[in-house]
Amino acid sequence: MAEELTVAIQGFKLLWDKIKTIKEVSNSIEIVTAVTEIQQKLLDSQEKQAALADKVRNLEAKLREVEDWKSQMQRYELFEFPETKALAHKLKPEMANGEPIHYLCRTCVEKNKKTTLQPQHRFLHCPECKSEIETKPQPPYRRHSPSGGSQSWMS
Repeated sequence: MAEELTVAIQGFKLLWDKIKTIKEVSNSIEIVTAVTEIQQKLLDSQEKQAALADKVRNLEAKLREVEDWKSQMQRYELFEFPETKALAHKLKPEMANGEPIHYLCRTCVEKNKKTTLQPQHRFLHCPECKSEIETKPQPPYRRHSPSGGSQSWMS
């Protein structure tokens, strides 16, 4: 009976050691799982941080563009052509810095584009948006009379 008791004790001790090993393995698995979760959260936060840094860089670039645009546009004033009442942005003479006085297209300026209008007869033409600004009124219509002279459209 002592021998059976010894075998039982040894079996119990072996079983106890196995239980401890299983518990240690279980704890190790839990630790590995927890570490993996923490690593994933760190990776996610690094990705979010990188995305936020990109967003900040993009916003800073846009802010620089807006500030640069405002600085450029301070050199111009809205100008009304006296005869036609048409509007364009005119370079202020005191801001010319050696540039010739010129006009910018209002349509393009509203889209943050700086397009110089080009003269064509009585108009200023925008090569970008194809707008035309009449700078001088159309001359009165003249009709030729049978006698060879011309008449105003009102005569």
